[in-house]
Amino acid sequence: MNQEIAQVTKIAIFRNRKIRKTIHKNEWWFVITDVIVALTDSQNPKQYLKNMLNRDDELAKGWVQIEHLLLIEIFLMLEIENNTLKMKRNCFSI
Repeated sequence: MNQEIAQVTKIAIFRNRKIRKTIHKNEWWFVITDVIVALTDSQNPKQYLKNMLNRDDELAKGWVQIEHLLLIEIFLMLEIENNTLKMKRNCFSI
């Protein structure tokens, strides 16, 4: 496991929902789909985001400046012991 990523990847809790986050260039970055689920209770956050971008032309135009693909550690709960998996997820910074 990459120690640098392990030190900066954390789980935030908002309204009893887990939101994965990491530090990138000295800023906190959050996984977009996790935030959508926490704020909207959507069962399909990717579709929710797609619909939102289709409805708002200005947001869709600037979306590439907001969203970045970052490496996030995903913690897998296995019966034997906890393992980690590194995956890229779309993130944004506030």
